Amino acid sequence: MRSYYELPAEDQTELNLGLIKGQNLNQVLSLNLPSSFVFKMGSHSNCALGINKGDFVVVRRDIIPESGQLVLVKTQGKFVLRTYAFPGSHEDQPRDTEFSAGRKYVTYLPDGTPEFELFGVVTAIFRKLGRAAPSPEAPVPGSLTIPRGNS
Repeated sequence: MRSYYELPAEDQTELNLGLIKGQNLNQVLSLNLPSSFVFKMGSHSNCALGINKGDFVVVRRDIIPESGQLVLVKTQGKFVLRTYAFPGSHEDQPRDTEFSAGRKYVTYLPDGTPEFELFGVVTAIFRKLGRAAPSPEAPVPGSLTIPRGNS
């Protein structure tokens, strides 16, 4: 059973609010799995792929990556997003194609040894829009702040 609904092709311009009522985002994004992790992007280094600073990236460790998939790897002591490719496979792709535009590939040593540690496969990317919820200590705009005495 699917945990999400797809809009029919003729309804692409309008959303029907009833289609998503009661859906659980934990199931839709696979967040409830012990092999799922959520990372928050700390830089603009993947803007060419449409992933901006502050976006959230869902990574699953239980999926075996295929060539061309976006993966999270640890390289040079930090986590980064890269396009997965087998040794030498991305070098055959022309650089002006849509497939390779803006992508950074995993790197291998000349003997084929990976220069990265694979963490998992990116399965979803989402962003929060609008203002963040105010902290409980923040005053509500337009309200009076009553000073508290020490008595």
